[in-house]
Amino acid sequence: MSRYKDAAATHSSLGDVVTVLQDTFEAWRTHLANQDSTAAEEERMWQDRMLPFIEKSINRLLSILRRTTIVHRTRQIPLSGIQYGGVPVDNLHLLYVGPGAECPEGPRHNNDHIDINEISIAPTHDELTTVEPPYLPYNVPGAPHTYPSNSMQRLLDIHFRLLREELM
Repeated sequence: MSRYKDAAATHSSLGDVVTVLQDTFEAWRTHLANQDSTAAEEERMWQDRMLPFIEKSINRLLSILRRTTIVHRTRQIPLSGIQYGGVPVDNLHLLYVGPGAECPEGPRHNNDHIDINEISIAPTHDELTTVEPPYLPYNVPGAPHTYPSNSMQRLLDIHFRLLREELM
């Protein structure tokens, strides 16, 4: 499931298989705990090593299933119901503060511009020492932005700013 990303989405029975696997493991672990101490010391050492490993593997499968289920559900939600960081996309318009001259208080620093062609790739001293958070556009459909949605300018602007922030 970790190699084939859409396994849980395309094969709905995988959820049942992992649930049965988890139930069987829990029953086996309970059975081992209830056994009398006649088990050989070597067998006990093996159990002490393997039980956490198996439990971790099952928890990883459950995590992948949960994540896949959430992604699969969000694809079915209409655009107005999408959330970004727990905030509905519709409300991002209320939080939006644009770059450069679009910012109500003015540019955040001397390298804060609306047009990415004017932005120096290397950060300036003023940019590095400012206490204001940088302008980072939301990379989700329907989010507010300077440029119109579905425009090449918007796509380039978003990716340039986010990649530059990663660089910094």
